[in-house]
Amino acid sequence: MPGTRITTATRSGPVVPTKPLSGQWFVVGQAERGRTDRPILLQGMADFDLFLGGRVSYGSLYDSVKLFFDEGGSQCWVARVVGTGAIAGTRTVSDTAATPVPTLRFDSNAPGSWSSNLLIGILAGSVSGTFRVQLTLNGLVVEDYNNLLSPADCVSRMSNSNYVNVTNLGSVSVAPTNNPAVSAATALSAGNDMRASITTATYTAALSLFTADLGPGAVSIPGLGTAVHSAIIAHCATTGIRVGILAVARATSKSDLLLLNGTQSLNGEFAGIFAPWVVVSDGAGGTRAVSPEGAAAADRSRAHAIGPWIVPAGVISSAILILDLDQVFTPDDCDDLDAAGVSMFRKINGNVRLYGYRTLSSDTTNYSLLNVRDILNYIVYLARQVLEDYVFGVVDSSGQFLSDINTALVGMVDPISQAGGLYSLFDDAGTQVDPGYRVDTGNSLNTPSTLASNRVKALLAVRPAPNGATIELLIVRSGFTAAV
Repeated sequence: MPGTRITTATRSGPVVPTKPLSGQWFVVGQAERGRTDRPILLQGMADFDLFLGGRVSYGSLYDSVKLFFDEGGSQCWVARVVGTGAIAGTRTVSDTAATPVPTLRFDSNAPGSWSSNLLIGILAGSVSGTFRVQLTLNGLVVEDYNNLLSPADCVSRMSNSNYVNVTNLGSVSVAPTNNPAVSAATALSAGNDMRASITTATYTAALSLFTADLGPGAVSIPGLGTAVHSAIIAHCATTGIRVGILAVARATSKSDLLLLNGTQSLNGEFAGIFAPWVVVSDGAGGTRAVSPEGAAAADRSRAHAIGPWIVPAGVISSAILILDLDQVFTPDDCDDLDAAGVSMFRKINGNVRLYGYRTLSSDTTNYSLLNVRDILNYIVYLARQVLEDYVFGVVDSSGQFLSDINTALVGMVDPISQAGGLYSLFDDAGTQVDPGYRVDTGNSLNTPSTLASNRVKALLAVRPAPNGATIELLIVRSGFTAAV
């Protein structure tokens, strides 16, 4: 079909010459309230409180998202899950006719018992002949719509409500008697999130809400452990612009962590496993252990504010509010686990830091660290945006159209090279062989038969910059009279 299609491949040998969106986090979980038909964008815990409610005892979402923002994360998308047959709360109001009939129905826009704390009050509007709808949640007025002209106007004005969906019931009373009668603030019926019926499949199905148009980022389902790993990795591989931030159950032993790569059939380059759980304040003088996905995603978000090629480990990942680690591993343990593809949080000089950013890939030559996939994902995302402008463009015989595509791709990737995200190649004489990338839109790709089929091809080869994950220092003690 028409459009832009991009594939990535791994190659060996030299490349022949010729607060960014990527740091966001996609997370699935249970919440007190919140829509379930679309993902919810959060840019801080105030948004969580507004759209999803407070902390609940039956889910990991609140603690994980709070950890993300506390540790410097920029923004995240939440997909709230509920059980099969979940029920929304509702309230119907009648009109002002001599024989009143139902005129408007207010349904909570998200299932769950929270709706019993949402009150709908109908008041007289400030202007004669109008009415006013006031929403009160947990004793606070959260929305107020004044001077509504009719039921249809009410539906229109409240279409973006954060709490209710409004339905015009089509009262046959003559206007304006079809307007709702003044009534005291009354609660909606209690809904039910049917959380007892939530399964692993419920969580993984919610990943489909994170459509590719939301952009690149990291993806997690905290608190579910290995049961959701394959689905997260499949989602990341399908979108081609995301990586999975995975974790395991609390207090998983070293021996079990070492087995993860051998016991899971995972597409390793698109994800990494992080351990152990971390300890944070519970806000009441105590502490709480939290699964580490939010911390890893926050470290990644902070690194991506510089560039997606930056490894979010070491000093840059120094904890802001994390107090401790929930599980003690020795330095030798951490080295063994790092070699097995588990990225470890460690305590360095009294501060918790991420000390690894490994993939689960067996191809350690090309995909040892997850930032390689991060930068490829970022380039894929940028290329989709750049090339979209050329879809259905006219291919001229002088080659200008192909040259324009080449220029656009160079303009896209060269700033990444200049910023250090790609590794330039130099010969023995110090002359640059290539800047870490090559763009080709020439005749070898775009043959007459290719162009005749209304297809244009472009090649972008890149060499991601390596990282100093291990620094080896040899210290030699010289004799008192010997030259140093």
